[in-house]
Amino acid sequence: MEILPQGVRDHEPAAALNGGVDGLKMYWPILEEASSLLKCGGLIALEVGDGQAEHVKEMLTNLSFSRVEVGCDLRGISRFVTGFKREGERR
Repeated sequence: MEILPQGVRDHEPAAALNGGVDGLKMYWPILEEASSLLKCGGLIALEVGDGQAEHVKEMLTNLSFSRVEVGCDLRGISRFVTGFKREGERR
């Protein structure tokens, strides 16, 4: 986290800045919780960092989500991933 700009370190929660080796550590608990809480057809939308969209898309696909898509911000950078809880999945 030391490589982050001081302004970022001062204003963002440490948990949001320490994503583990691959930067994806914090997505797992969110996805596991969403998988058990969402009803069939329920939507999840996640903001992702630069270079994370395809990894998060794969994570959603490997869990109980379908119609998983990556969306871009106004600059054309992959910035969010959405998916729907698969019909018939029970958790």
